[in-house]
Amino acid sequence: MNSAVAARVHTADTTVFVKGLRSDHRRAWTQQREADINPSVRHLAPAVLWHVQEAGWDLLGFEDIDGHHANYTPRSPDLPLVVSTMARLSSITAPGIVLKSMPDRMKSHSELPELFAGTTLLHTDWFPTNVLVAGGRAALVDWAWASRGAAWIDPALWVVWLVKSGHTPEAAEGWAARVPAWNTAGTPPPPPPSPPSRRRPSACGRKSPRASRRGGLSTSSAPPATGTTPADSATPTEHAVVGSRRLLHMAVI
Repeated sequence: MNSAVAARVHTADTTVFVKGLRSDHRRAWTQQREADINPSVRHLAPAVLWHVQEAGWDLLGFEDIDGHHANYTPRSPDLPLVVSTMARLSSITAPGIVLKSMPDRMKSHSELPELFAGTTLLHTDWFPTNVLVAGGRAALVDWAWASRGAAWIDPALWVVWLVKSGHTPEAAEGWAARVPAWNTAGTPPPPPPSPPSRRRPSACGRKSPRASRRGGLSTSSAPPATGTTPADSATPTEHAVVGSRRLLHMAVI
């Protein structure tokens, strides 16, 4: 739990869930992050009703959801609901909100942190108590670890909790595969635009012997460099698999 205060407050006409931290707490900034994110995920999370910063406390008041924590065990009826919520979340980018990027989070865990780059708003903390099930839907709470990155990351992190809840790795990945974003893990991010070529034509007007024209594309005719490492020759899918395993390891530790 990321809060010093987490309680239901009952009034004469409603119930509000309140969570908060002391204003001088080192993670008090997560309160503002949650308030900033909420308008983009109102259909997936309890609505923020108010945000108060008074008397040394930073408090958020949420719509109260009377539900149960998600059950991730095999054959649980909650699993399809989580899949639906995750699939909808994967289409949200929430531009304008300052979030830590997944490449930044992964740079000390991966030699290729750029594999985790993307524009999707990610929850990243799929602990079962952060998913409330009520009224035929799964709602996400506690956005303290929200980040921006590749859309396949949330289903990859969910796999860890499914295995912990009794699924085989194959079955867990089968559930993750029901989220369309999971199947984009082998798609590399678009490359940056190449700078314009400054190569000068040869004096006699002939093509450089280092390049040939093949199918309208300029390709190098030089032999491949020696000393190529396995990582250099891996496909984007292989890179993504290695990256996702490192991400899962990060989630466990």
